[in-house]
Formats: sequence, C-alpha cells, structure tokens
Amino acid sequence: PYTTLFRSNIASTSFLQPARVDEGVSIAIPALGCGNGKLEFHKVRPMIDENLGKLDLWIVVFEPK
Repeated sequence: PYTTLFRSNIASTSFLQPARVDEGVSIAIPALGCGNGKLEFHKVRPMIDENLGKLDLWIVVFEPK
C-alpha cells in the first residue's frame, strides 16, 4: 500500500509541476490512506513531503486525529 501511495504522489507532482505559489496556487491534502486504508501517518507524511515539497506551491496536509 505504501508503494501505491508513493507512485500516486509522483503522478501528482508531474500534474502540478506547472503551478506556482506566486500564481496563488495552493492545495490541501488529507492524511492519504490513514483512515480506512490503515496506513500509518508517520510513514505517509514523509512521502508527501518528499514528492510534493519540491513544488513551488503552498501545501497543507491535514493530519489525522
């Protein structure tokens, strides 16, 4: 399951590549796979940061409670 999440993050990166913060682009992401998918957020968050953190976007990740 973590490999699938990692691949989807990479796909998101290529889709969002043209967007930029100075254009007012921001995205909000839930804790992907951490609810019903039963993935552990402490493993998921670094994958999100690694892949989407390279983009010039304002990104908010909502952590599970």
